Amino acid sequence: MSRNQPQRQDNQVRPVPSQLVKSLGKPILVAIKIRNHFIKGILRMFDMHLNLIIENAVEITKLRDGTTSEREYTTIILRGDSIIYLETSGTRIVVNDDEEIEF
Repeated sequence: MSRNQPQRQDNQVRPVPSQLVKSLGKPILVAIKIRNHFIKGILRMFDMHLNLIIENAVEITKLRDGTTSEREYTTIILRGDSIIYLETSGTRIVVNDDEEIEF
């Protein structure tokens, strides 16, 4: 560990991973960096980079005319750095400081 990195004490809670552990096997909604695109489905796995494996996934696109388009996938592997925020069981977890899109 370098001198510039803060040391983590064992009693500190890391909110994003702990919330995701509670959400394994449950529905999740993810806003991605592609404007007006969302992924929803069942969270199966994640890693320390917030790469997600989502099963029974649906890609939702909000169109300019106010309608939505949906496309279904069996499984999606979503790279962690493409996530703006995610929602699990009513809790929004902001991952990136980009503009949040309300839906």
